[in-house]
Amino acid sequence: MGRALRSLGAVQNEQTRKTFMQLTLSFFSLAASAVYLVVCGQCLWAGLAARKRGRPGSDTAWWIGLATLFVALFAWRVTGIEESLRTVLRGMLRADGEYGARQELQGPLSAAAVLAASLMAFLGWRVYARTRTGSLTRLVAVARLAMIGLVGLVALRLISLHVADKLLYGPAHLNWLIDIGCTLVIGTCAFRYARVLPRRR
Repeated sequence: MGRALRSLGAVQNEQTRKTFMQLTLSFFSLAASAVYLVVCGQCLWAGLAARKRGRPGSDTAWWIGLATLFVALFAWRVTGIEESLRTVLRGMLRADGEYGARQELQGPLSAAAVLAASLMAFLGWRVYARTRTGSLTRLVAVARLAMIGLVGLVALRLISLHVADKLLYGPAHLNWLIDIGCTLVIGTCAFRYARVLPRRR
C-alpha cells in the first residue's frame, strides 16, 4: 500500500513538473512574441526615418524587410505553424516508410542550412568590416548579421535534427539565447539608427 502511494505521488509530482514547464515555456513564448512586435515597430520606425531623411533606398528596404520578418515570426510563434510543419514532415516520412531513417535526411539538410548561413554571415561580415564605427551603415550591417543568425536558428529548429535539438533545447537553452539575443541586437540597432538619423545631415 505504501509503495503504491509513493508511486502515485511520484507520478503526480512528474505531472506537476511537466505542467509547470509547459506553463513556463508558454510564458516565455508569449514574452518572445511581444518582443517580436516591439522590434517590428522599431524597424518600421528606422525604415520610415531612413526614407524621410533621404538615406539610400537599401537602408529603407532592409529595415522594412526586417519588420516584415518579425511579423512573420510573430505569426509563426503564436499560431504554432512551426510545430505543425514539423508534424506534417514527420507524417510524410512515415507515409513513405522513411521515418526511421530521418537522420539520414536531416543530416544533409542541417549541413546545407549551416553552410548557407555561414556563407551569408561571411558576406555580411565583409560588408560590416568596410563600415565605420558608429556609422549608420554599421548599424544596418550588424542588424543584418543578427538576422542571419535568427533565420539560421529557425531553419535548424524546423529540420529538427536530434543532435541539434539536444544543443538548442538542452540545459544551456541556446534556442532562447540565440533567438532573444539576435532579436534584441536588431531592435537596438533599429532604435539607435532612428534616434541618430535626425541629427545627421
